[in-house]
Amino acid sequence: MKYLLIFAVVYSCSAFAADKYIGDNSHTEVIFKINHLGFSTTYGRFTNVESELVYDAENPEKSTVSATIYSGSVDLGHDPKTDHIKAADFLNAEQFPKITFASTEVKSVAESQLEITGDLTIRKVTKPVILQVTINKIGKHPIYQSDAIGFSATGILDRTDWGVSAYAPMVGKEVTFNIEFEGTKTGDSYESKFAK
Repeated sequence: MKYLLIFAVVYSCSAFAADKYIGDNSHTEVIFKINHLGFSTTYGRFTNVESELVYDAENPEKSTVSATIYSGSVDLGHDPKTDHIKAADFLNAEQFPKITFASTEVKSVAESQLEITGDLTIRKVTKPVILQVTINKIGKHPIYQSDAIGFSATGILDRTDWGVSAYAPMVGKEVTFNIEFEGTKTGDSYESKFAK
């Protein structure tokens, strides 16, 4: 009986433990938009993102998210504009090659809906941001055949809070961003499956 009780306790703890998912860079998107002089909206994205989600389905508040975004991977779809945003008066990607995010608080606001507060560091300046997150799906990945999760997130920040102040406010201070995350427990990726 004693061993049975020990087994039950161990099983109970493991069954509800948080699960760690490693982001698939090929299906993890960080997309942003910013007003340009009032005439148009400029869109951009980062193409190189390392990310990790530790998700506790039973206690979402115990979940964590972290990410490293490589500044030099920014892409505005137009080479001169892309080169400019990498330059010293914007991201200064050469001196500050990494943008990082680490969650500090997770709140469950509805079924499959989370509010995640975290520290965002750009150009060595750290400020809090809030993400509104929807857990899209949890289940077996049909291609990788491993446990997977996906979420969508949105947020807004004032770039001047991080010292990225060039041409503000003519070029909008407010940056709206969308994040799409897809990850597996085994860290599978498009490259690991299809690249030769």
